[in-house]
Amino acid sequence: MLKSTISLANKIYLVLAATGLLVLIATISFFYVDEQILAEKLVKESVDSTAQNYFDTINTMMLTGTMANRKVYQEKLTSQGNIVEARIIRSPSVSKMFGTGFDDQKAMDELDQIGLQGKKEFKVIDNNGDRQMHLVMPVFGEENYRGTNCLGCHQAKEGDLLGVVRVAYDLNHVDDQIFTSIVSATALQIIIILIGFGGLSFAISKLVLFRLKRLKNTLSEIEQTL
Repeated sequence: MLKSTISLANKIYLVLAATGLLVLIATISFFYVDEQILAEKLVKESVDSTAQNYFDTINTMMLTGTMANRKVYQEKLTSQGNIVEARIIRSPSVSKMFGTGFDDQKAMDELDQIGLQGKKEFKVIDNNGDRQMHLVMPVFGEENYRGTNCLGCHQAKEGDLLGVVRVAYDLNHVDDQIFTSIVSATALQIIIILIGFGGLSFAISKLVLFRLKRLKNTLSEIEQTL
């Protein structure tokens, strides 16, 4: 009877341990995916805002005749924190009219070509082990782009593609923060599960195993009196 009681206790502990492990894996997996989705959303918003501000600054330089300083601003932008790339790719029509510009103003890869097709796209790229969020944002000719007429200077029509803004954001810092959060959450979950497992084990020992042992002793006494 005692052997059966111990065997039953082991089975209960095994079920509790398996349940705790499943809860831990499910919780951490959900937390990890949710953290990544949220981080990616925030990074996209930040990169999009950076691309808009970058183009607005270049646009202002065009209007004020200070385009000779565009490289200075580009270098300042890429020296800030996690921005690892910022450039403006000229469309074929602009290159034909004003020249090809600097080397980095030409399409360099497939993502640049997607931008030159008039498509805005975000893409995570692995660059020598570093994850980066890249954005290509096409710029179209408008009669009134935030108060600026793009059509006259570029001799373009409404909706003509003038160029593509490309900005890249280093995700290493974000990934490190997510990893730290996951480790902290995992440690907390393990502590909670261990405390819960200890409490349940104590309760099972006192409420179940103790009563089974007492029942065994009672049966033994009855057997001896027969």
